[in-house]
Amino acid sequence: MSEINFTLLKQSLQYDPNTGEFVWIKSSARKIKVGTKAGNQKPDGYIGIQFQKKMYLAHRLAWLITYGKWPIDQIDHINRKRNDNRISNLREVYRFQNSQNRTPNKTNISRITGVTWNKQKKRWIARIMLNKKSINIGTFVSFEEAVKARHKLEAQIFTHAQPH
Repeated sequence: MSEINFTLLKQSLQYDPNTGEFVWIKSSARKIKVGTKAGNQKPDGYIGIQFQKKMYLAHRLAWLITYGKWPIDQIDHINRKRNDNRISNLREVYRFQNSQNRTPNKTNISRITGVTWNKQKKRWIARIMLNKKSINIGTFVSFEEAVKARHKLEAQIFTHAQPH
């Protein structure tokens, strides 16, 4: 991550850790008004804030302002909402950990990652990816059983498993 003038950042932007929002507290050459909300939601759902002629992701700035350092690798939004930058919703993770907390594929009718319907067998299939390998957890008559099995294994092997 590029160098940023931390003192100037703290003098220019105020971060509210309870709401996750940034507000300009110092006007700039770009004619930003003091007290206005900083940043805009990008097409990918993240909030971007332009500071010192460079675009920064708000969740990374929140981490920097709160802890005084850039994250080692990535920041995960615990609730999967990319525009929710409350510090309680952010955690420092490595890329493989961040991928464990992803939203299910849009084609997945179950809306649960790793749980799919098999039309031929008329059963629910539970799987999990670990080290780029698909592990078959089992085949289940009920959706609830498949989800329970997936979540149980998820909690055992993932470092950032969500409570279910």
